[in-house]
Amino acid sequence: MKHFGYLIPGTGLDPAEEDRRLSILQRLAPRLKLDILTVAKAPLTIESEEDELNAIGPTVSLAKQRQREFDGFIIGCFADIAIDELRHSLSIPVIGPARSVYTTAAIMYKSFSVVTIQEALVKHEWQMAETMGCKAQVETVLPLNIGVKTVIEQPDEAINRVNQLIQNLHTPAFFVGCMSYAFLLAERGITEVQGLKVLNPLETALGTAYVLSL
Repeated sequence: MKHFGYLIPGTGLDPAEEDRRLSILQRLAPRLKLDILTVAKAPLTIESEEDELNAIGPTVSLAKQRQREFDGFIIGCFADIAIDELRHSLSIPVIGPARSVYTTAAIMYKSFSVVTIQEALVKHEWQMAETMGCKAQVETVLPLNIGVKTVIEQPDEAINRVNQLIQNLHTPAFFVGCMSYAFLLAERGITEVQGLKVLNPLETALGTAYVLSL
């Protein structure tokens, strides 16, 4: 059984939340051994480009220290924090949930939409779509404008906000660029909203890990 580390580049999760996420990971990927690794010093959550930059160093440092224990890493942040640096400096695979879900969406659908956590990250998602070669397939990027803390502590509110935001979408599918929301979707088994397919970056990342383990 291949062993993957789930790298969390923020410090805002308490032990109970980490345990909840690990149980969801294990349920979704029973053929993988999974552990959660959290950086010691970094922003509480990743909700801006500044947060992303401040999280790169601690994430790379942690991965380098622990890489011999694992067959690969999954980055526990939709920003795919430090993925280029990690892939350059490590000898094991590094999976980015954003890259995995953009690739999956582009393969499966002629068009799709993206919901991001904050207005400040809209530009980042357009850049990611361009990097992944699927910008022409993205109908729109919509900001949810709520914090990660709200997603964790008020999950029903987070779900309602997304449901309201997507009411006028014309694409067959969308995904939310937030791993806390991805865990919420997985926990509740939500795969479709208002007739639209909901892609889950957590599941696409774990699927990629499983393929790499074969």
